[in-house]
Amino acid sequence: MRFAVALIAAVLVGRSASAWNDADLADIARFCAGIADADGATLDRVEGRIDAIKREGAAIAALQAKREQVAADAVAARNRVALQRRDTEALRLQLSYLSPTMFEERRVVGADLTAHLEVLDRFRQIEALLEIELAGIETEITRRRAGIDSSALSTVVMSEGMLRRCVADRRGRLR
Repeated sequence: MRFAVALIAAVLVGRSASAWNDADLADIARFCAGIADADGATLDRVEGRIDAIKREGAAIAALQAKREQVAADAVAARNRVALQRRDTEALRLQLSYLSPTMFEERRVVGADLTAHLEVLDRFRQIEALLEIELAGIETEITRRRAGIDSSALSTVVMSEGMLRRCVADRRGRLR
């Protein structure tokens, strides 16, 4: 008999706990209908899920802003590399036109070319690091989006107040 009571209680709690999911959060009317007979623990879980979705949405938005900034930095780095490469090629061309007897001019241009090549190498390293960071951000955004229903995320972002009102109304009826 004890086991039958425990099984019935588990089924009732399970029904109440599964009365909502992220898909139910996508439609406000279905969400409110789904929690109309929910108990306090289920309402706590629902509110916790709304908070979790809201946090994930904020994290995705922050990552998207960071992605935009890193992408802009990567474009600037590519431009710096292109300009530095152009300057380096100009110095190589200038060096090729200098006569072998022009020792001092060849030394100065050679030193300038060496310095430009070192700067070009640093700019390429910066560009590569920015590309790696950008790929990491893209991966993180994709991972976070995969873990959350996009329609539930948009509903929570756009209509969180309405969802919370449904929960508050149910809580009010429970008391």
